[in-house]
Amino acid sequence: MKNITVPSYFAASLLKNIPNKNVNYLELLNKNDIRAQVIENRNARLSVESFISLQQDITNLMQDEMIGHFEQAMPLGAFSICCHSLIHSTTVGSALERYCQFYQIVNRGLLPKVAFQKEGVSVILTPQSSSFIYDRYAYEACLYYIHRLLNWLSNSFIQPVQANFDYAYPEHAAQYRPLFLGTNVIFDSDRTELIFSASAMDLPVVQDQQSLSKFLQNPAYEMAIQGYETSHWSSRVSKLIQRDLKNIPSLESLAQTLSVHPQTLRRRLKVEGTSFQGIKNDARRDYAIYKLSRTRESIDNISLKAGFSEISTFFRAFKTWTGVTPTSYRRTD
Repeated sequence: MKNITVPSYFAASLLKNIPNKNVNYLELLNKNDIRAQVIENRNARLSVESFISLQQDITNLMQDEMIGHFEQAMPLGAFSICCHSLIHSTTVGSALERYCQFYQIVNRGLLPKVAFQKEGVSVILTPQSSSFIYDRYAYEACLYYIHRLLNWLSNSFIQPVQANFDYAYPEHAAQYRPLFLGTNVIFDSDRTELIFSASAMDLPVVQDQQSLSKFLQNPAYEMAIQGYETSHWSSRVSKLIQRDLKNIPSLESLAQTLSVHPQTLRRRLKVEGTSFQGIKNDARRDYAIYKLSRTRESIDNISLKAGFSEISTFFRAFKTWTGVTPTSYRRTD
């Protein structure tokens, strides 16, 4: 079980380029256990399983791996062919260069290029067409998949040095830090790029043909649920909290477990853009959304296990998270 949720913004981005002809949007959403109200609420979230399932349906519907976010469709199978090439690389650095070469040959949309600089090694995205307007989702998705794919190839967490974007601070900017797993993000930069340390490029590629076959059964899901160990304090706190949401330890108790002073832990979480209360809220939210969308457990039990003593409090919190009540969120046949 993976208690991971996705902001509704990303689901709305999947839907925006679908041709209107002969497409029943409500039917498409219902098929993937998604309420229309969730998509309409920019602050809402949905389960990662529903998001990935929706993404797969739209990809097949449009016959385009970039679902209309490039000027020309990205042929189905392009990512698979690229991955078959990458597993023969010896290091992450050589895999990244092969990845960029492949998509430069395909010559669609945002072209990735490796550049060496004093901060490390960066992969820069350059628009293939100056006449086509690429939306932010296109840039987000390209850098996201590069990062997650390198993690999978090395079977380890690679912390980028920095992520730069050549556009203004977006409305959903708060989602960038978790999207890139705690990476420092800069907007209004002179180019869009993801920067890695030089040492990260020396990590070995450990995947083989057998593991690739499993990965390609559902690569988007495999990349979304990556759970490699990180040194982030927020990740360490979250892992401890998720053990028992009904009996979450105090910050002081967690600090003692992590061998730091409580004020130091507060400060370190703040540096990572979060707080103890925020991590608790996120853990309860993701657990509740997962249980309501993927199980038939009663709402009362889910509320209790998520750490709510009153069902009314749970209903209010859930509506804040998703835009609908738990009852409405759960699919009724």
